Parts: sequence; C-alpha cells; structure tokens
Amino acid sequence: MSRARSILALSELAAARPLVERPGPGKAPTAFRIWAYGPNACDGGETFVFSERSAELLIEEQNERGRIYSIDFDHRSMMPDAPPEAAKAAGWHVLEVREDENGKPELWAVSCTWTDEARAGLEADPPEWRYFSPCFYVDEKTREVISYVNCALTNNPRTHGIPALASAMSVSPSGGRLSLSMAKLRVLQLRSRL
Repeated sequence: MSRARSILALSELAAARPLVERPGPGKAPTAFRIWAYGPNACDGGETFVFSERSAELLIEEQNERGRIYSIDFDHRSMMPDAPPEAAKAAGWHVLEVREDENGKPELWAVSCTWTDEARAGLEADPPEWRYFSPCFYVDEKTREVISYVNCALTNNPRTHGIPALASAMSVSPSGGRLSLSMAKLRVLQLRSRL
C-alpha cells in the first residue's frame, strides 16, 4: 500500500470515528482519546497496555482523588527542580472511559478547559503545540497502566499513534467535519495511482 493510501485509510477511519472533539474548526479540543484498548507502542520499543483492569483502576483512582487532572507544558510540573512558574497548568480535564467499535474500553480526556496561552498555542496557524503526552505508572509484570498522573502539551510525544490536538481536520461534537483535509488526501491518492 502506498504512503498516500495509508494516510487516506487512517484519515477515513478518523473521520468515521473522531479521536478529538472540538467546538468548531481550528478550536482547542474539548475531549480527546488518550489511549486505545490493548498494546500502545512508545519510542524505544517500549509498549504498555490499556486494559479493562486499567479502565477500572483509573476511574476508581479519579473518584478517590475527587479532583480534576492538570494538563501542563512538556511535563514541567513533574520536574522536581522546576521553578513554580514553569509548572503552571495549560489546562484541566476529567477522565472518561468510552467503548471502542468492538466494545472495549479506551481512555478519554473530557471536559477539557484551556488557559488563554494554551488555547492560543493550539489554535495558532501553524500551532505552537500539536500533541499531548500522558504521565502514568504501569504494572511492571503485565505492562498494564495502573495509575494516571496528568497530561502535557508537547510536540514530541513518546506514545505512537496518538491524535493531534491541533489539526487541520476539525470535528465538532455534532460530527460536522472540515472537508478540506480529506479533499487534499484524495488528490494524493489519485496522484499515487498515476
């Protein structure tokens, strides 16, 4: 399969089932999928697993904490020697488990709110921040996610296959799509056949 066809197939899947929800084209997201069910690959050949057990543990953990989760910039809030201003929030979110097309759990960040700085960076053209990176703990034996700390806005996530928070393909909660990106991908597909 050619690169253009691979990109088109992934884009059509995303269009059929969006992994990022936003109030309108080019707007900062209100919800996004953090992890798919099953193995999730990372840089360096590392893999972790989001399972039914993970889903139960993380929602239980959220309920016990009784607070929302932060989104920071490049994991700076996790750096022990960072000055207080470096650890400020970019936004806030709540965890939600949703079912994928096979009825399996996947983890979502929902009810996302953004600081003015983060929103401007996500909505800029080109964006200042495109991706996110979750901070979490895994069971060393099973590699299952067992605890969630927060997310960070980043441009170099370790986790493979995560959706872009800032993207030319915008989807509203009602399902309205910005078709320009799909049109460009179809042109690529047609060119690849020549």
